[in-house]
Amino acid sequence: MTIKYPSISDVSPLFHELHVRRSALADRRAAIEAEARGLASIQRTGEDPYRQQRVDALVKGEVIAQPANTDMRLQAVLSELADTIEADRVLERQIQDARSKGARAICETIKPDHDRIMKTLTKSLSEAHRASVELHDLRRSMVDDGIATGPLFNVMPDFLGYPRDKTSDCAEFFRDAAKSGYCSLAKELA
Repeated sequence: MTIKYPSISDVSPLFHELHVRRSALADRRAAIEAEARGLASIQRTGEDPYRQQRVDALVKGEVIAQPANTDMRLQAVLSELADTIEADRVLERQIQDARSKGARAICETIKPDHDRIMKTLTKSLSEAHRASVELHDLRRSMVDDGIATGPLFNVMPDFLGYPRDKTSDCAEFFRDAAKSGYCSLAKELA
């Protein structure tokens, strides 16, 4: 069974709105960077790649509102580029904040399902751990009594670690799960 949960945009309309704003800002930044490259090219070569666009606009009767001085226009464009970079940083922080708030809201909604799954998991693992303890104890007892076990113990749950090792990953998992209220801690791991 897959747990369905809402997206961050579903629980935080602000998150979606900030992404839309950031996308528009990225488009604006690309246009500014292109203009800055064009103006820098004019300064370097003395050729104006935008001249034909201006001529076409004038032929159509449009007014061209830009400084006549390329240096002044380049400074204005570079200033606007710096502003868009800073605005992007601000939006990124706001997006991260909205994402964090949205994630917390989602986690609150699925916590009952999560807790149910964790209790099921720890119950099953606790039963597996108890069986592992019994199996290891039986093997240890037989070996201590000098009984050759032959093929009896050729498959052991070694991936669970030694069941009485209080420093194992399994023991750490059970301690954390017990602290969180998902299970009780087996005495051999306490």
